[in-house]
Amino acid sequence: MSAVPRRVLAYVRVSSQEQGRHGTSLDGQQEAIRRQCAARNFPEPISFVEVESAGAEKIERRAELRRLLDMAERGDVVVVSAVDRWSRDIVFAVQSVRELVARGVGFHALTENLDASTPHGDSTLGIMAWVADGERKRIRERTVGRRKELRDQGRYVEGQLPLGYRRAPGNALEVDKHEAHVVREIFRRCIAGQSLNQIAESIELDFPSEDRVWEKSLMHDVLKNRLYLGEMKDSRGVWLAVHPAIVNHATFARAKEALASRRNGGRPPGAEARTASWLLRGLARCAFCGARMGAAYSRNDRDYYVCGQRLRHNCENGYMRVEQVDVEVARMAFDRLVELREELARPAPKPAAPRGAQGADAKRERLTAQRNRVITAYTKGMIAENDLQSQLARIDHDLARLAMLVEDAARAAKAPDPEARRKALADVAELSRAWSALDVTARREAVDHLARTIRLRSGSLPEIEWRTADELAEDAEGGYTK
Repeated sequence: MSAVPRRVLAYVRVSSQEQGRHGTSLDGQQEAIRRQCAARNFPEPISFVEVESAGAEKIERRAELRRLLDMAERGDVVVVSAVDRWSRDIVFAVQSVRELVARGVGFHALTENLDASTPHGDSTLGIMAWVADGERKRIRERTVGRRKELRDQGRYVEGQLPLGYRRAPGNALEVDKHEAHVVREIFRRCIAGQSLNQIAESIELDFPSEDRVWEKSLMHDVLKNRLYLGEMKDSRGVWLAVHPAIVNHATFARAKEALASRRNGGRPPGAEARTASWLLRGLARCAFCGARMGAAYSRNDRDYYVCGQRLRHNCENGYMRVEQVDVEVARMAFDRLVELREELARPAPKPAAPRGAQGADAKRERLTAQRNRVITAYTKGMIAENDLQSQLARIDHDLARLAMLVEDAARAAKAPDPEARRKALADVAELSRAWSALDVTARREAVDHLARTIRLRSGSLPEIEWRTADELAEDAEGGYTK
């Protein structure tokens, strides 16, 4: 590295397996890059931290790599501790780095002392990427081949152990008596007619656990898994009886029939879903963690909005009566229609950027740095996965909010079209006049059109971010109808 770059974008990565073996690998990579920058009086590096495999099939899952590629601009330099941290896939490694160089972005790998902007560095990159790609293929061949052998021997090599079993010597499965009892209860309650949500909630109450999250998806996985018949699929895809069963074939078949009969949520084919009359069905998100709001029902036939990830993330948001929330949102939507009629009837305001968009670059960098710190804390074992997901959801929400403010600024800089505003005014006026007569489906479509986000918090009024009059005017050109 020679000329002082505008920014240093440091990409550090370990796979989940590497992180398990070398917990400080991320720290080591970041420290090496920081030392190199300090020695050359370069700017403090902006870190992009990833815990993901570098194989070609995992590129789409490397969110931080994609974000770096989007952010990199002429005058920046990307720094990695080694070429294989960037990628072990030869095609992607060479192609992506050459694209960066063509855009005026530098690329340096410290271990190989590689500067990709030079002819020698470009040639070295190809050689190193070829070596990394070969090693990846050899590792995969050894791993896949050994797993096939173990599967054919009836050994369990699929990673996390299924509920109800523990690992015996030689990777065989043996029954865990306590967990096996829970598995049998899941099958019994399914056959008795409970829904997956009801099974998850009742199991959570009857078998509280600090190690397991009793959620709908786990109930489904248990009820569909032939492992509980004592069978395991070999390398040819054939199910063979190789370990002790927890349920018999009759129980497994009855649970399968019970699941099939409730494929429509326990309704006869063609019957309407219970949530069809909910105004915010599919529209609202949790104000705590950002997850989509789900449904819950009490024994006295009361309906509730509840965080759809409350079990997975231990979300602290509570239950909210559907009837109360829907009445409040309907009132707020009508009040918003009245406000929009007044706004659109007035002359269009002069363009002015929203205050929230000022200093957007600095805010984005702060949020990005905060996101990286959270990931680093997780990789060091300082926070649990539940906390990681919850904190990342909040930060990503703030990043999305910032992006919307920047879009507002760009929109506000353009003069509004008077004809579009008149069309939007006519649409809003017609919608407000017909509001009291609209059915819930039409109201839901209208609320979806009027609101950017709807967040629910137990004990508080719904938090609605409404779209602006100018946004609705832009849509009116496309002919929105209620």
